[in-house]
Parts: sequence; C-alpha cells; structure tokens
Amino acid sequence: MSEVRRPELEELCRRLVALSNGSLTSVIICTEEAEILAHNPVTEVDQDAAAIAVGNISAFRYMTQAYGFKPPKRIDVDFGGERLIIKPLGSLILVAKTSAKPNLGLVDLLLENVKL
Repeated sequence: MSEVRRPELEELCRRLVALSNGSLTSVIICTEEAEILAHNPVTEVDQDAAAIAVGNISAFRYMTQAYGFKPPKRIDVDFGGERLIIKPLGSLILVAKTSAKPNLGLVDLLLENVKL
C-alpha cells in the first residue's frame, strides 16, 4: 500500500458519506492501534465505533492465523437497523456507520471500490 496522507483520507471519508445519499452517517479510518486518522463528519468522531472495529479485526486476524481461515474482506454488524461495517485496508481500517434504513446496495458498491 502506498503512503496515504491524512488530507486524502479525510477526503475519502467525506466523499463516501456524501455519495451515500444518507445511507452512511459516519466514516472513520483508523490504524490497528485505534489511532483515528480521518473521519467524517469532521465535527464529531465515534471513538466507540473505532474501538469495536479494532477489536473485531484483531479477533478475526487471530482466527485466520489459528484456524487457517481466509482473512475477512469486511465485517458487517447489524444493530437492529443501523450497521457498523468494518473493512480492512492493508494496515488501516475503514469503519462505516449506516443510517437506520440504509440502501445497502449503494453502500456495498461504494465500499467495494475503496482502495488505498
């Protein structure tokens, strides 16, 4: 993965939320150590979402190594309508929170095309 700068990550977060037409309420990019590098909306950051993401990725990486599973392309957690979607991006982690009734087809398309 090439070195991506924070302004580029901030722009990616902003663009994903804007293109989702209300389906994504927040996008965070963090490190495996839970350091938040970029987020949108820029006025608030959900540190709990980042912590959940890092915990899940750590657990799945352990299972991958211990049991020979393939690493996950993404993790999708349903909280009774709202979702937390976690996507590994090399050494970074993308965390997307959805609205209560997201257009999951659009969200899938947007997140599938994210590459760093």
